[in-house]
Amino acid sequence: MLNEVKRLIGEKKQPLLGIVIGHSEKSPGAYNNEIGISEYTLNKELAIEVKEECDRRSINAIIIHRLNGYKNLPDDINKTNIDYCISIHHNATSDKTVNGTETLCYHKSKISNKFAFAVNGQMVLALNTRNRGIKKVNSENRGGYVLKYTTMPMILLEPYFMSNTNAVQNRNTKKLATAIVDGYENFLNS
Repeated sequence: MLNEVKRLIGEKKQPLLGIVIGHSEKSPGAYNNEIGISEYTLNKELAIEVKEECDRRSINAIIIHRLNGYKNLPDDINKTNIDYCISIHHNATSDKTVNGTETLCYHKSKISNKFAFAVNGQMVLALNTRNRGIKKVNSENRGGYVLKYTTMPMILLEPYFMSNTNAVQNRNTKKLATAIVDGYENFLNS
């Protein structure tokens, strides 16, 4: 009994990862008319696969849905008491040939920058695509509001451009999810 207590005391609490599905059914984000798919659909698909990959590795993770609008999202995320957070999105532009991977983080958070660097690097390798880099944003920039007002290190992923039909049709969600979780584990172990 005493050995079991010592073992439990000596173990570090495993961090809890939050996986935010970017956008919602009511506010689906960008839309690819050519193949009829919304950003929210892609975000949800990838978030579920990331959660399943976490489960396979016994990593504590939860999925967070945007239920109360964008303005309330930081508070909703903070109430979950997670340790780290990934928000899943997909880029879009009017130029259908643009592609590449980037990750956003709050410009004043060194930990989030390190987290972003670890995950972005793994996504670029998995997708074999252009590295658009780490974008350090403030609260006025795209994605900056939620990154600023969450209390834990948080990053916002933009793995590829959903406006690029070829990128969407050739997506490998399982491979991408594996890369995201690899990056998360690399970050935790660094």
